[in-house]
Amino acid sequence: MKCFRLAIFLYCSSFTLAIAKAQSFTGYDVASYSGVYGTLYNPANILDHRVRADVNLAGFSFSEANNIVKLQFRNTDNGATLNFPTHKTGRAGFQTDILGPSFMVRLSDKHAFAISTRFRAQANVDKLSAPVLNLSLLKDVKSLNHLPITAPGGTIQAHAWNELAFTYSRQVAISDLGVWKAAISLKFTGGQGAAYFKANNLRFIYNDSLRTNQALREAYGGAANTSGNINLAYANFMDDWGDTHNYHFFRQPGIAADIGVTYEYRDVMQVYETAYNENTLNYKWKAGASVTDIGSIKYNASPNSASVRFAGQTYVFNDLAVPADSSSLQQIVRYYKTTFNGSNGAPYFTMALPTTLHVMFDYSFNKWFSTAAHFSMPLLGAAFPYYTGTHNLSMLTITPRAELPWVGAYLPISYHFAAGLQVGSAVRLGPLVIGSATAASSILLGKGKGVDAYFILRIPFFGYREYKEKDRAPVHNKWSKLARKIFGCPRL
Repeated sequence: MKCFRLAIFLYCSSFTLAIAKAQSFTGYDVASYSGVYGTLYNPANILDHRVRADVNLAGFSFSEANNIVKLQFRNTDNGATLNFPTHKTGRAGFQTDILGPSFMVRLSDKHAFAISTRFRAQANVDKLSAPVLNLSLLKDVKSLNHLPITAPGGTIQAHAWNELAFTYSRQVAISDLGVWKAAISLKFTGGQGAAYFKANNLRFIYNDSLRTNQALREAYGGAANTSGNINLAYANFMDDWGDTHNYHFFRQPGIAADIGVTYEYRDVMQVYETAYNENTLNYKWKAGASVTDIGSIKYNASPNSASVRFAGQTYVFNDLAVPADSSSLQQIVRYYKTTFNGSNGAPYFTMALPTTLHVMFDYSFNKWFSTAAHFSMPLLGAAFPYYTGTHNLSMLTITPRAELPWVGAYLPISYHFAAGLQVGSAVRLGPLVIGSATAASSILLGKGKGVDAYFILRIPFFGYREYKEKDRAPVHNKWSKLARKIFGCPRL
């Protein structure tokens, strides 16, 4: 356990070709019975007549994908390699999302409230040039010998943080045929680790025989005539992760917010005091928009953070391997800072949270079958030249679903703007939800540009407040009452 957190963080920020998805819990995020999980993408979703209260015990989601290499899910020796040169610009990342102990309660038909705890780790690689990809991933790099390798603006950024969120959703207006709802989540954040690496006009000539060993008959390649700049910064407390780092929920405190609004259209809209008429409970369609993760976290930079300027140096790649006696992040960074003759970087830096716009539309065919469309688009990211922080990528998901209070099936069909088309599935049985946005496509093909999975364990409380006797059909016997409990109408 000594270096567990260090290992996790270095894995998140390592040079893996994976792309951070714009969504966690894909497929279930649009569910009618999502409960407290409705806060993740639109806080207005928690105000729903189907769920009186919800207690989340644990929820875990991870996703990994890429726009260059197909990940192999069957036994193969190929690994993550390229058979032919690519001309694409690579983008990369990793995302883990853990929803801890949380709860929500619908106070009335007009108010709902939730408190949630959450841990997130995210990493991105952006603007990774095609020459760098080819040198890193081609099985045979002989064709690159004596050619220039350029990285005009490549970046690697990683961030891990906690959230304690307070969400309030309210019915704000009623028209003849629908209901408007608005909500806000105020989030207190705690930074647990942050780092970025940026290259500016980095260029070198690849030479596959800068050094030769006649005895072993081996040649060692490297970079000649290196020019450009690189900058590395990471949080100062990460230097002590290996020995003395103690976990604090609000280690680097910050504030963030989510805002959202929804409109639910009904064929007939009537309101009796604070209870809906039984014929108007389920909307015909629902539209919503939200902006999530508005905020940032400020970090004091480690004194080992470095800025390096290259001016024609030559490096043999084998000489750049991490020394065997370097086991901590501090030792590794110091070694490279000395090797490259780096200078001190800025004393502090700010990591922006992955601010994202979400737009959704949900159409209900009947009481148990619906189809939802969810589009996510980052509002901040590597397109801004001085941006530091992680970000999501654009993603469109269409999810047909069949749901009853204690069971549900979901078929998310996603188009990831980097990884392409993906098909998944999810199942909800009682308090347990298991799903993946890539399961179906990965199993059928045996490979794909993405892999993800999630599970949820929660205790939901379904149903809504009792109607006045004149507003609902009477229940004549115990079997009718039991049927209403099982199928969620009108009250448990």
